[in-house]
Amino acid sequence: MVICMEKVSVGIIGCGKISDIYLKNLTSIFSELIFVRAVADMISERAQAQAAKYLIPKVVSVEEMIRSDSIDIILNLTTPGAH
Repeated sequence: MVICMEKVSVGIIGCGKISDIYLKNLTSIFSELIFVRAVADMISERAQAQAAKYLIPKVVSVEEMIRSDSIDIILNLTTPGAH
């Protein structure tokens, strides 16, 4: 029996050092289940760099990500003080 599932759409807030391992795994090992739709960071250059490195289609603001109807889960990778 084959069960077809729609991929879960994920947005990531925080593109610092720790984001590398998350993005690597989400876009490779778990890519059949998860689609990383967007990234956001207070420093837009960091978000742009991670989007380019991991072929993420969108760089958005945190507000845009929160309001998005196309993102199922938001993964917050910011430092505890930024939460």
